[in-house]
Amino acid sequence: MACLGLGWLGWRLPGWGYGAAVWPAWSGAVAMLISAVLCQADAWARWQDYRRVSSLFQRHGWRPLFLTPLCRSRCQRDAVLLAARQAGFGSRTQAWFQAKGYRWYHLAPDRVKADPRLIVNASFLKATFLPRVGRGDQA
Repeated sequence: MACLGLGWLGWRLPGWGYGAAVWPAWSGAVAMLISAVLCQADAWARWQDYRRVSSLFQRHGWRPLFLTPLCRSRCQRDAVLLAARQAGFGSRTQAWFQAKGYRWYHLAPDRVKADPRLIVNASFLKATFLPRVGRGDQA
């Protein structure tokens, strides 16, 4: 809603005699729009992770091999935990994450904790927002 408000304000400001304030208003609107798009892309990626792990749990049962690639960020761990709970492996998966040292307050991805500059790296953004889905992973 704020994005639309700033966009409308940026459109109306020149008519009110505040031409210099147009760029800050439009910049704020664009930043909020990009933020909303990235949040939706992350939600879609986590849904893909959930579907993939849920399918693996149903086909093969619980295996740590399925959890290892998806334990690097809190969002991925949450998606895996939901799939594990629905498959009946919730407590086992939670215990595995705790044994690996992950706690509820570990929010930042492992790669970003190691080097915060990676958050603007193209490969990190691609891996975060565009997860690979193989042909066998389709549900």
